[in-house]
Amino acid sequence: MTGLSIPDIAAVIEAERRLRSALPRSPMWISPALSELLGAEIWIKGEFANPIASFKLRGALNHLLISGDQRGACTASTGNHGQAVAYAAGMLGRTADIFLPHGCPETKKEAIARFGGRLHVTGADLDQAKSAARIFAESRNLAFVDDGESPHVIAGAGTIGLEIAEDCPGADFVFAPTGSACLASGTAIGLKAAGSAARVIAVQSAQSPCMARSFTARCAIEHPVTTICDCLNQRIPPKLSLACMLEHVAEALEVDDTACLAAMHTLLADAHLLIEVGAAAALAGAWRHRPAIRASRTVLIFSGANSDRAMILRALETPKLG
Repeated sequence: MTGLSIPDIAAVIEAERRLRSALPRSPMWISPALSELLGAEIWIKGEFANPIASFKLRGALNHLLISGDQRGACTASTGNHGQAVAYAAGMLGRTADIFLPHGCPETKKEAIARFGGRLHVTGADLDQAKSAARIFAESRNLAFVDDGESPHVIAGAGTIGLEIAEDCPGADFVFAPTGSACLASGTAIGLKAAGSAARVIAVQSAQSPCMARSFTARCAIEHPVTTICDCLNQRIPPKLSLACMLEHVAEALEVDDTACLAAMHTLLADAHLLIEVGAAAALAGAWRHRPAIRASRTVLIFSGANSDRAMILRALETPKLG
């Protein structure tokens, strides 16, 4: 993992200064329902409270502001990162070409188009779509915004850690849904930048476990993807975000897709929040880890709320946690 440009504390602080005038802070509050469920003081970090209903806007905008490339942007995504690049490019008056694998939710495709992104649907999974997107970007000399290999994307996500440290001092644990691990890694760097000792726990679907298993093995492990949690979809571990994860994240957990559906149902019924199934992994991870977090001050990052009707109904048909 040597030789990689891992973002440092200074990069996160600079990202905060760069983004603050364009993006408002996301809200934080204590959830009585989740605190009762988990036997701890549970804080919610609402990363769905922005124009694209996902934390991804922080990293995409930070990357594009630094690149300054006026020719346009290109990326590959399972939905949320693509929305972020399309929206951020639109803010800056640039074009955006977004590559998605087959099977992405229609709601996310529609949102990308709504934000001005040009859709290209190709490949069986994210990594195949990413290969096609790279070839396209190179042939047209476009800026490629890689979710997982861009230090600027990770630093943008790191601003979440700064906000958590300020709004919830003394936090013991932070649970972060994990696909490419930009959120978990960046948040951990941001917390350290603010002097917080909170332990960041990355939570990934057991049906898309490459980052969690790579963390445990301390080396990259590719794994097939069968998850319904599209925002946690990752077959090949990105080198940079894995290096950041190994250096800064405290622990990585796997939770079954069914547990994510149960967590999504619990959030709808008890916390009155609509969170997409992959983002609900934060609660599923905390539920699995509840003996360790009992009586603690714990933050759950709910990273997105881009769910379609079919998945909402599927969650409601799954028994709640507990």
